Amino acid sequence: MILPGLESLWQKAEDSTQFINWLAEKVRTRNWVALLMLCFVAAAVLLNPVSIKALYPWLMGQELPEDFLDGYPWVYGVLLIALFLSALILAIRAKAREQEISPIDLSERSAVKGLWSFTY
Repeated sequence: MILPGLESLWQKAEDSTQFINWLAEKVRTRNWVALLMLCFVAAAVLLNPVSIKALYPWLMGQELPEDFLDGYPWVYGVLLIALFLSALILAIRAKAREQEISPIDLSERSAVKGLWSFTY
């Protein structure tokens, strides 16, 4: 087994740090669309039936029961559809909220009501 080079380890550490900073920024700014899409991708990769068949023996130390995946593809599909539709609905609502907020025209308003200017 060949150990990875120092440059390779450095690059992986930098990539991991950038991902953690990106994730922290999304949580801090409450960007739920990006977080839901991240959950969607993670579920699509880690929870698909092929991954479950490969990861279960490694994680649990025993073989996957034969009847375990009988209804699992349906549950998996419903989970992915729910995550995707939730992200889509949140994105639509966020865009609608951005369009509702219009800049206020402050030229017609006085800073203090009843205040007269010094030049009559």
